Amino acid sequence: LPRGPERVTLAYDRTCNLSCPSCRKEKYAADSATRARFERLQEEAILPMLEDCTLVDITGSGDPFASKNFRHLMERLGADEYPNLRFNVMTNAMLLTPREWERFPALHHRVRSMRISLDAATGPTHERIRRGARWDVMEKNLSFARELREAGLIDHLDLTFVVQYDNFHEMGEFVNLGHRYGADNVNYFRMTNWGTFSSAQF
Repeated sequence: LPRGPERVTLAYDRTCNLSCPSCRKEKYAADSATRARFERLQEEAILPMLEDCTLVDITGSGDPFASKNFRHLMERLGADEYPNLRFNVMTNAMLLTPREWERFPALHHRVRSMRISLDAATGPTHERIRRGARWDVMEKNLSFARELREAGLIDHLDLTFVVQYDNFHEMGEFVNLGHRYGADNVNYFRMTNWGTFSSAQF
């Protein structure tokens, strides 16, 4: 083809700081050999491919701030080399702090959408479903995300909710949570079995 794709979804690193039943059975972090392979992939294939790209989704497989490879990639995608590139960032927000945000100037004023996955509207449900999460941290980081939205550093703030037996009763309150933190959208998703459950359980 004469040019690369205009939109790319990057979902090759499953590294995440949480383990949610809608996604996986346990926490996962890429080992050193896998990270080295991803680094070669990024240098040889992904960075060149993104030269023509106008929108990149990071990430559909884990958390971008928990992944050393995705962190390095986001550092590299500055406006000087990739002037037309914008980001859809998908995160559980446990690492979305002011300190972390300052480490990624390439994202500033270039995030079309920040999608934060919570799967709950209250602390007990959030911590039960999103194993490893802390609600007090989430509340602080949601407040920071609201500040980013109000300052125009991100264009849209979306909150997402995978509907399941343990949380469906909080769907209404989730809308109120979205209002409280200035979200543009709240999104509900059906559960998908990524091998986390047996067929009978699912």
